[in-house]
Amino acid sequence: MEFFLSFKELLSKNKLFYGHRILYATETLRLPESIVWPQWVNDIPNMNVEIQKDEPLCSIYASDDTQMLLEEKLEERAVMIIDLIKCCK
Repeated sequence: MEFFLSFKELLSKNKLFYGHRILYATETLRLPESIVWPQWVNDIPNMNVEIQKDEPLCSIYASDDTQMLLEEKLEERAVMIIDLIKCCK
């Protein structure tokens, strides 16, 4: 009896959709050190470094049961990060 699943079997049992989005700065800004980033954010720039408009700000990760729910979650998280940055300015 085999107790290990192949990669293909594992994928067929795990029906989650995974995705990420790169969030770009909508204006030139400097991130304050007071920001507490959620755990689903990665690729965060160094604090007190000026980020130019249209430069990458961070990567947002999510997973959900359907592609549509995943896209909605990524959009909600992007809005949350934008609000977080506005709040900490």
